[in-house]
Amino acid sequence: MMRGGMDRSAAGEGTDPARSSPRALDRKSLALLFSLLLQEMRDNATDEEAHGFFQAIGLRMARGCPLPEVDRLDGLAAAMNDVWRALDWGHVLLEPDEDGIGIVHVDAPLKMADDESGLWAAAFTSILEGVYDGWFRSLGSGPKLRTTLKARTADRVEFHHGR
Repeated sequence: MMRGGMDRSAAGEGTDPARSSPRALDRKSLALLFSLLLQEMRDNATDEEAHGFFQAIGLRMARGCPLPEVDRLDGLAAAMNDVWRALDWGHVLLEPDEDGIGIVHVDAPLKMADDESGLWAAAFTSILEGVYDGWFRSLGSGPKLRTTLKARTADRVEFHHGR
């Protein structure tokens, strides 16, 4: 409850004096909160709007986790995997093809507690799409090239960046 612009904890009320540092949310609490956010998104946004929203989060994430300059594709994959390892979000394999780069994101956390309807898998896929597109654009990818979803299975997501 707010009182004059201050909540009770900021005013020193209702706090545990034995606790010397602020508490952090645990993974289960975050999963519940995100599950509710996903349900709200499903109930109030079209699939296209939800995809755009989560893709924008991915683009923001790419800007917040910039990749270093690299000369080779294996160095690029290693830099991307440094980010994924820190988040425990699996890892990526990059494969050049005739009109771009195949992106295979393996061991992706596509299941989430308290998400019986499977909304997280779609949101996570859109976030990844935004991250990869943002990373490739930051490395000089032209405006005619884009990242698109090719397939999603129980533990992997495949994209293509190119034409």
